[in-house]
Amino acid sequence: MSAIGDQQLIKLINQGMVYRMLKAKPGMSRAQLSHFTGLTKSTISLLVKELIEERWLVESEIHSKNAMGRPSTSIFLDSRSRSLIGVEFAQNHIRLVSVSTSGEIRLCTRTEHDLKELDAVLGIIGDLVLQANDQTQDAGHLLGGIGIAFAGVFDESTGTLRSSMDFNWQNKSIVEGLRLAFKKRGLSDIPFFVHSKNHCCAVGAYEFSTHRADTLMYLDFSQHIQMGIVLGDRICAGVSGTAGDIAHTFVSGDGPVCTDCGRKGCVDSLLSSIAIEKIPDPSVCISTLASLLHNLWKAFNPSIFVVGGNSVSRWPGLFEQAKQRFLQEHNEELDAPVVKLCRHGDLAAAIGAAALPHFYRLRPLESPAIAISRALDFSSPRLKLDTAHGHVSWT
Repeated sequence: MSAIGDQQLIKLINQGMVYRMLKAKPGMSRAQLSHFTGLTKSTISLLVKELIEERWLVESEIHSKNAMGRPSTSIFLDSRSRSLIGVEFAQNHIRLVSVSTSGEIRLCTRTEHDLKELDAVLGIIGDLVLQANDQTQDAGHLLGGIGIAFAGVFDESTGTLRSSMDFNWQNKSIVEGLRLAFKKRGLSDIPFFVHSKNHCCAVGAYEFSTHRADTLMYLDFSQHIQMGIVLGDRICAGVSGTAGDIAHTFVSGDGPVCTDCGRKGCVDSLLSSIAIEKIPDPSVCISTLASLLHNLWKAFNPSIFVVGGNSVSRWPGLFEQAKQRFLQEHNEELDAPVVKLCRHGDLAAAIGAAALPHFYRLRPLESPAIAISRALDFSSPRLKLDTAHGHVSWT
């Protein structure tokens, strides 16, 4: 099936454009949307009507001053009607959140577990999502989608978890397994998306940030150092999902030999929580941390760095001083980035997972390899589609 000329996909692309426009500038009128998007007024009216009926947008009694004609009704994102579910599956616990489309937390749970087998893992995710969906419906909200985050390398083109930091898994078909688990629980008509934990954290910071960012980089400082990237409005995961795995990249000639990679001077050996714990005075890490920010800024030129992970909460002074040193080196440069702490704390991965369906709803062509299956996830009626990459069960 070709994406070229597919009317359903074209409609979703146009809907995403309208939604993104209103996200960037709430309160625009239909005439203003037509003017700034280049779409005809009749097309805009139809798109807005459908998005209001689907409860993604809402009209307001406030009227917009429109230089092109009489005052008209303003359109806003509907942050009350829909909920998004996000799940972080870790080695010994599961975090599940339900958030509004603006990132407001409506439900938050943590469940301890000792599961190791993938089928059991996917089954408990299905059970928890089903319970959260029931609570969402009881609250009168529509479920806009589900996101699941795993620590490890997720290959989006095949739907497989190539490796995991929490489990001894190699090349496991996560998407297909979740599709079947959700189907058994009557959730096959709800779009769901999977990604690695670090990229989920980046998406959550990107979608629910108060700062406008074309390129955002999330740095997780915990037992291992990971990076998630939203580059030019797209998740930058690389060809097979390994982008952002900076734990064993070289940053300094000093320091202990890394027990994982066997080299001296990698990021993990110097800045992981395990490494910092062994240092009598953690302030000696300030220069190394500032250098890491500098190197990443030179390589990717992000507009925003978001820093998170349990090391940040354990040694806040270290990260604040490293931030100040980094910014002092660039205080005269016009394009110096913003550096801020992640406001979601321990919930960063779960909230980021919840942001995934929102992210893809606005960008149906974000990943060309699976653009059709992603786009059709949000469409009705359901179409029969034989694809390994479909994130829902087609009926």
